[in-house]
Amino acid sequence: MPFPEKSAWVLLLICFATLEIYAIKRSDKENKDIRDAQNATFNDIVEKLKISTKESKDQYNSTITHVDGVLETTRQVSNLTKDALESVTSGDVYAYLDFELADDPTLVEFVAVRRGKYPVRNLEIRFSDASKYKQLMSPLPKSSDYIDQEQWGKAMDASMQRATAGSTNTFHVPDFARPRKGLGFFYPLPGGDSWEANMTISAFNYTGWIERVEFKKVQGKWARALVVEDDKGIERVIQIDRNYPKKNGILDVSWPHPERGLAVWDRLRSR
Repeated sequence: MPFPEKSAWVLLLICFATLEIYAIKRSDKENKDIRDAQNATFNDIVEKLKISTKESKDQYNSTITHVDGVLETTRQVSNLTKDALESVTSGDVYAYLDFELADDPTLVEFVAVRRGKYPVRNLEIRFSDASKYKQLMSPLPKSSDYIDQEQWGKAMDASMQRATAGSTNTFHVPDFARPRKGLGFFYPLPGGDSWEANMTISAFNYTGWIERVEFKKVQGKWARALVVEDDKGIERVIQIDRNYPKKNGILDVSWPHPERGLAVWDRLRSR
């Protein structure tokens, strides 16, 4: 091939190579511009999503805060309503009769004791002096003094009614919210070495509770044992003086004992 022709082909190849390189660079620039435009669009979308998400989060937090505020207000109102209702109905409060020795050792003062948060309402205590009842029932009518069992039974009923009437008092205690309320009543203790009484207690919010108390003289001074049971037989109050006497290892009281094991008051330490 002659030199001029060869030179022409080389020059032509150089031109084609130059054009190819230019085309590649132009294509790369166009692709870069497209990618930049796409990235800008994507970044704009991301920013808008961030703004939208933040606004949604702010609205959610505002809503939750408002809802929490409403719930808290509702809870407070509910608690106030509950307190107001239980203040009227006395809730789970209860009361019993306590006995405080007066300066005169032959007398005890009756004091109503409140246990719980709310006032005690419509408290009624039916007090029965068991020691006095036994005294009034003595001597018992003898069946041999009557013509038949029917007449003797009538005499027994009459004696029991007289003894009950002479040994029973009912106290209607005015509503109170203090821990203790004196009834302004002093009761004479017997001249012997022991005294026992039983009470049934009812109030606005419960009924049928039983209280038992016994006093015994120990070295010339009274020792006391007291128990209060609710209408299900659960002991709510147990107060035993440390020096209260025992018999055969258990408290010397006339209260009902379980058929097996020790009574609750015998398992507890004396106060």
